Amino acid sequence: MKKFLLKLLCLVAIPFGIFVLGFLCLVFAAPQYKYSYNASLIDKIDFLKKSPSPKIILCGNSNLAFGINSKLMENEFGMPVVNLGLHGGLGNAFHEEAAKLNIQAGDILIVCHSWYSDDDKISDPLLAWMTLENNFSLYKILRRKDFFDMAKSFPKYTAKIMLLWITKKGNGIPSDCYTRTGFNKNGDLIYPREYDKNLFDDSVHSFVP
Repeated sequence: MKKFLLKLLCLVAIPFGIFVLGFLCLVFAAPQYKYSYNASLIDKIDFLKKSPSPKIILCGNSNLAFGINSKLMENEFGMPVVNLGLHGGLGNAFHEEAAKLNIQAGDILIVCHSWYSDDDKISDPLLAWMTLENNFSLYKILRRKDFFDMAKSFPKYTAKIMLLWITKKGNGIPSDCYTRTGFNKNGDLIYPREYDKNLFDDSVHSFVP
């Protein structure tokens, strides 16, 4: 009987210990990706919550982050434009739940994902952890059906942030366009990007038979 109780105690204590350790990592070691591209979600949601209705909310993946001029839309429609476009790896549902954090009567929600054939899951739970980190107010984005997949990837996330915390290599500002600092207040990525002028050479023509 004692052996059984001891085994039962271990079965309970080990998961509980892992949970406590993970929570402590979130409190003391996170965030470690606060200047990453995905960390721009913090600013996007902040602007979403501060924008009065009626407003236009753009919901989608990186196609919106890289391809929309929200200021132009604001001038044309006379209402605030919030660009929530972020990363296809998070899944369509993640972006749609983010839009729900402040959508009111009279708002216009434009859904423009890169594709619509996903399985209604968070495609990359580890990426989701790296996006949310210890911004607990953003956990409302997660649905009950997401908890299991998020729990499975949590140990991997905590291992990554602990390594960054110990080596003091976290929270670096990326030197390319994939950085939180590359977005304007509306959520558009405005970081200057290099391009090949030959791709837009007017002397090059193609013909479709």
